[in-house]
Amino acid sequence: MAKALRLPAVMEETGLAKPTIYKHIKTGKFPPGTKRTDIRIHTWDADEVAAWKRGEWKPAEVAV
Repeated sequence: MAKALRLPAVMEETGLAKPTIYKHIKTGKFPPGTKRTDIRIHTWDADEVAAWKRGEWKPAEVAV
């Protein structure tokens, strides 16, 4: 299982601010991560963030 990153680590890794990260998620330009409502955190897969940094991350195709 890949390492999960919390928002401060994602901001440090990408150099993006919190509003920019969430704006990119909304427009499909950044991995959406996983919301954990039971413990009120949002995490991202470290491998997806690394792929995004390399320009290799692509949003998953939505099955219709």
